[in-house]
Amino acid sequence: MAIVSSLSTDTQERTEYKMGTFVSIRLFGFKWYKFDSAFNKAFSAIDNISNIANMYKEDSEVSRVNKIAYKSPVVVSNDLFLLIKDSKALYDASGGAFDITVAPLVELWGPYQDRDAVPDKESIQSVLHYVGSDKLVLDHQKRTVFLKRRHEDRFIGYRERLCR
Repeated sequence: MAIVSSLSTDTQERTEYKMGTFVSIRLFGFKWYKFDSAFNKAFSAIDNISNIANMYKEDSEVSRVNKIAYKSPVVVSNDLFLLIKDSKALYDASGGAFDITVAPLVELWGPYQDRDAVPDKESIQSVLHYVGSDKLVLDHQKRTVFLKRRHEDRFIGYRERLCR
């Protein structure tokens, strides 16, 4: 039995440039007067991710983790901890296809230095042992992150990779 409502819903979409790409959010609902607030909250959440997880921003939390978490576990914010925990779960569920630790490998291609080059096999092999979310050790009770290996201050690389 299908229920058909004569009420219509409003739809609005907004697009903003965030984290190196265009992000579009579409909202559906009856309370159109709440759309502005919902858009603001959604785009603020994306800005928060960018602020804590941008490996190219020197003062971001993930930059701090990359610099020191190979020495000893680092206490991180709840937001970053949940982001890393969920990313590790996706890594496991995808058999490693989703991996937030690919920065050393991606940087070989040079997409963020205005060069696109296919690296040789030896270069790829030289960084593969740094890649893999299995090298991230999380302590849920202490909310810490520890990196089993270090590669030039950029082990964890989120930035726009999270939103694509």
